[in-house]
Amino acid sequence: MVRLMHKYESPVLAKRAFKKKYPALDPAENTFTYNVKKYSMTQSCHRKKHKKRPSLVGERTTINKAIIVRNPDKSIREIANETGIPKTCVQEILTKVLKLKPCKKVCRHKLLVDDYGKRRDACYAFLDLIRSRTFFTPNIVFTDEATFYTNGTVCSQNSRWWSAVKPDHFSIKLRQAEKVTVWCAIHLNGIIGPYYFYDNVCGENYLTMLREYVEPKLAELCLLGTCIFQQDGAWAHYS
Repeated sequence: MVRLMHKYESPVLAKRAFKKKYPALDPAENTFTYNVKKYSMTQSCHRKKHKKRPSLVGERTTINKAIIVRNPDKSIREIANETGIPKTCVQEILTKVLKLKPCKKVCRHKLLVDDYGKRRDACYAFLDLIRSRTFFTPNIVFTDEATFYTNGTVCSQNSRWWSAVKPDHFSIKLRQAEKVTVWCAIHLNGIIGPYYFYDNVCGENYLTMLREYVEPKLAELCLLGTCIFQQDGAWAHYS
């Protein structure tokens, strides 16, 4: 291509000559111009070899290992911000060099003595509904809540604990922390919600939500009076 461009001094004429010699190839005209420019700068038309990324072992690995040993619940983003190492490198060091796995943090609610019997009774009542054929899946309304804290308490869905083996670790939640609770319900035909609790969920504001928000929604869906309403395990309607 470079020789033809020097000979004809035109990408159009150079392409015609190239097609006569190599009928199976059809490069664009700007390819001839690009190769001439590239040859004049590098004395070659070959692609430049890319340098491989430096090894992950060494000082970076030592820094990351020290941070994880001290605070195994730090996220990849936090480690990257603290060390100045790119997030992709941090992730490769944790998973490929240190052989760590992101373990999901477990949060546990404390159960009282009476709670176990109440749960067993609820299971028996559910089995009776199934046997009596009054239990219909389309009428079930499942509900759930998620709480978002402002004091740093993390959601277990978004938190990981870096360890080579599954850790026997769990965190303690503070119930008095500043937070917002989001409630939603799901049924066969869609979703009801979201509904926001900006104060602590209690019997009074939960009942207000049921009467002023949930009942009208169920009426719109023709489920009021016929649905099986599954309540989640929040403290206001605790087992």
